[in-house]
Amino acid sequence: MTCEKRREPRYDVRVDASFRNGSGSSMRIRLSNLSARGCRFSTGKRMGPGAFLTLTMGSLDFIDAQVTWRDGNVHGIRFLQPLHPAVLAHVCSHVSSKPGEPQALRAGIA
Repeated sequence: MTCEKRREPRYDVRVDASFRNGSGSSMRIRLSNLSARGCRFSTGKRMGPGAFLTLTMGSLDFIDAQVTWRDGNVHGIRFLQPLHPAVLAHVCSHVSSKPGEPQALRAGIA
């Protein structure tokens, strides 16, 4: 078991979203493992680290992000501007189909 040190809490959520990556076409995805600085999602479209995209989730439009890692169809992205704490709380509580809670709390770590 490894101990990861993260800058901020991550939330176990299910957020329906979409993204555009410069081609102009939109692709539906489901976000998970959300933090103020990024998230994880799966998609059949494989994008390499460094690729830029724009997310839309709920009523939040145009969140610019960059792919930081990819493992098969799973991608990790970093938001170019961190989400404001109130926006993060809104997404976890009202946009997610599964109310988000910090993963450390769920695992009994905190």
